[in-house]
Amino acid sequence: MIRRRRTSRMIRVLAAASLMLSAAAHGASSHDLLREGNTLYDAGRYDEAIERYEQIERDAPDRLAALFNQACALYELEHYDEAASLFEEIDIAGADDALRAAARFNLGHTHHSRAMQQMTDDPQRSLTSLEKSERAFREAIDLGRGDLEAGRNIERVRQLIETLRSHMQPQQDESQQDQSQQDQSQQGESSQEQSGQEPQDSTDGQAGETDQTSAQQQDLAQALDDLAQAQQQAAQLSDAVDQAQDQMTDEQTSHWQDQLSAQQEQLSNQTNDLAEQMDGALDDAQQEQQAAREAIEGGRFDEAAEHQRKAADAIKQAGEQGDEQPQSQPDEQEVADAGDEQPEQADSDELGEPDERDALAAEILDKERRDHEARESARRDRSRAKQVEKDW
Repeated sequence: MIRRRRTSRMIRVLAAASLMLSAAAHGASSHDLLREGNTLYDAGRYDEAIERYEQIERDAPDRLAALFNQACALYELEHYDEAASLFEEIDIAGADDALRAAARFNLGHTHHSRAMQQMTDDPQRSLTSLEKSERAFREAIDLGRGDLEAGRNIERVRQLIETLRSHMQPQQDESQQDQSQQDQSQQGESSQEQSGQEPQDSTDGQAGETDQTSAQQQDLAQALDDLAQAQQQAAQLSDAVDQAQDQMTDEQTSHWQDQLSAQQEQLSNQTNDLAEQMDGALDDAQQEQQAAREAIEGGRFDEAAEHQRKAADAIKQAGEQGDEQPQSQPDEQEVADAGDEQPEQADSDELGEPDERDALAAEILDKERRDHEARESARRDRSRAKQVEKDW
């Protein structure tokens, strides 16, 4: 009943005889209308085909077949909401499991095509439609006794869901990060105003410079890791567009081509900025990114995805190599200057200021002088001869 290729434009109408229903009770009119409608459908005259299907009475034996084919025509006209509504009605009303399974299968494709329409302007609604598509294909398997094509479509839709989610997450994270940084900046300014803290003096300069160098290295490593993840997500999106290309109009394909190209250009610019600090470590990544952009411009999305994955690997490898490099050491002059300054600081701390040292020395000398005079006086007293008293 269904022409199946990749979540494809897959619809084929039901023939009037396919349901093996008798049209005797309603004459040949419903049977003829269904056949005329099918002929118009095959000729691509979908509006006229729909007019024929709608003329078939509700209680006619060919009514479900006409309703099914009308939904198929609406699908071809890209009236996906109306088509989905009719496929759901057939699933509920159908007494034949094969017809219900076909309706669910086509419903899965309808939700998928609607998701591709919504992806450009409303990714969240597109994600919801893809989830409905996956559910419809799974329900088709329940009635179709193991439909392999439905199973393959489930895997494709799941991959597209994962890719779309990964594409949406960085945008949400970036918005949250901007808000967080703004809040932190405001809190920092408020805290500084309240504390009235003065800037650190020059004695803390060397420690500050060391901390700043370490922070810069950490920032660079984080930037490389974020860039590698963003490049990998771009590769997943290129894969998704490649898989869905058969479902897209030329306008939609052109839109995604422009979007992928702009996204890759932004990633390339970020890589170029970081390359100035990496001394050639990002050369391979830059070459792969250039090849990816050329592939996107040529509409070769699968080839672009492969180059993007290689670029992501090269960026990640450059970040890992940067983590292994030793931290920069202070030059000899800085060490010498630091050595010269340390004894002066120690003298000041232990002995006090110059005026205090002079007063202490004077006090010691004065004490020594007094002690010396006392010892000399005692010695003179001992050496003086005693007078002998005479009794005559």
